[in-house]
Amino acid sequence: MILGIGNQLRGDDGLGPQAALLIQQAKPQWPVRQLSDLSGVLDYLEESADLCLLDCLQGAGPVGSLHSFDLLKQTLPPIRVGWSSHGFNLPALLGLSRHLGQQPRRLLLFGLEGACFAIGQGLSSPVAANLETLCRRVITEVQDFKPL
Repeated sequence: MILGIGNQLRGDDGLGPQAALLIQQAKPQWPVRQLSDLSGVLDYLEESADLCLLDCLQGAGPVGSLHSFDLLKQTLPPIRVGWSSHGFNLPALLGLSRHLGQQPRRLLLFGLEGACFAIGQGLSSPVAANLETLCRRVITEVQDFKPL
């Protein structure tokens, strides 16, 4: 399962849903969903053997830079990723999934460093320029994901 997370009305925060749409167009047989909020990921933790999250990052590097993390094998560095409107964040999600025993077999995070999160803005130029690169990398990395 591939989940693109973010709000398309808030600049670079729309990266996740836009990347999910491009991947879905390239691989229509793959299970791909767009979520406006990180809290929606909880619905997919138990039912997905393999889960890939697409989101915009802050604090990971230069604007537009590509980053990937294996969230079950790596400690997430101190970056901002996946903040919901309710203050729910990715570290909280990971802790809750461990507590509930609902971790997928694989849990990957792919993202680009964002810069602009203003309401009514599109993707910043550096993020838009690397969107297709991100999608190609995700498609390559999740080829062996198990279906739902």
